[in-house]
Amino acid sequence: MLKFSNDELAHGMLILGPESTCVVKGLIKDQETDETHEAAVVFGPYGIEVRLDGYGEKTAEEGQGDVVFVEFFDGKPQADVFANINVEGPTHQIDLSVAREDALFEEEDSVEWCDDGVWRRGIVKEVKADDANPSFLVKPNDGVNQLHHTTDPRWLLATQLRKVD
Repeated sequence: MLKFSNDELAHGMLILGPESTCVVKGLIKDQETDETHEAAVVFGPYGIEVRLDGYGEKTAEEGQGDVVFVEFFDGKPQADVFANINVEGPTHQIDLSVAREDALFEEEDSVEWCDDGVWRRGIVKEVKADDANPSFLVKPNDGVNQLHHTTDPRWLLATQLRKVD
């Protein structure tokens, strides 16, 4: 076990194997009141648990409940939020796949997407990123204009797009 006092500054990295578990405890300061609250982050083989002293899940033992659990499920990262101790299981499941750094699209970015098995390229013309599933108006630039393929702009989700250099 590593212990650091409040006035020590520790920098470094601890690398765990896939079956290891590590608990990091600390204090979180309330930004309004400056009160401190105990918290813990548990790195386990299947995810990361966030625990807050005095909060938990319905079926967990006292002091052992997560308020947030971050995991990879079916190849995608997701956060399970336990916002109500009276409800068994997570109250919210948040898909984090659009938080990928390569999913940050801006106007005039060159992108590509797969349309019925055909890879298309285009330019982002408008961004509507006001919710958990942002969408992008993309103008195809490949000149295809047959049957279901069109050069008209269309709205696509970030999960459908990837940047082109």
